[in-house]
Amino acid sequence: MQDILMNLMRQELHVCEQLEHPHIVRVLDLFEDDANIYIVMEYISGGNLLDMMTRDKVCKITEKEIGSMIH
Repeated sequence: MQDILMNLMRQELHVCEQLEHPHIVRVLDLFEDDANIYIVMEYISGGNLLDMMTRDKVCKITEKEIGSMIH
């Protein structure tokens, strides 16, 4: 079962590596050793979405609501 999950994760990461969209953080490179997969991603400053929305008081929204929107 774990081998199947690891293969699915590798496939998903390779798909993410191919994506180029202005609203999606880019996966620049992938490295793997016997125990880990390392993902090199584009740096996005300013923290995460929840931090930005609560810090700038753009609107009051909970982490649960953000999760529902992303899902």
